[in-house]
Amino acid sequence: MILTVGSLAAVLLDLRQQRTETIYQISMCHRQIAEARYDLWQSRLQIAEQLEPEYLRHLIARAQLNLEPLACGQTFNPLLSSSALAAIDHRNIQAQAVVP
Repeated sequence: MILTVGSLAAVLLDLRQQRTETIYQISMCHRQIAEARYDLWQSRLQIAEQLEPEYLRHLIARAQLNLEPLACGQTFNPLLSSSALAAIDHRNIQAQAVVP
């Protein structure tokens, strides 16, 4: 009887220790997630500060780019074929030559 109670107590202590270690690991994961979120928001803030609309307009005008905003629901397709890209580029060159 005493042996059974002793082994049961040892098992319960082991489970308690595992629970404590698991809680510690979870709290460390939460801390790492919080730090990653902070770093992400800091990066977003830096990007937002560098991409002010007026500053972007100035850079676009200085580079003499002819850009058009995407319409709602329209997305950029980076997988266009080279012939499609060449046709788009050719149309832009013609349009720039026509504009006085």
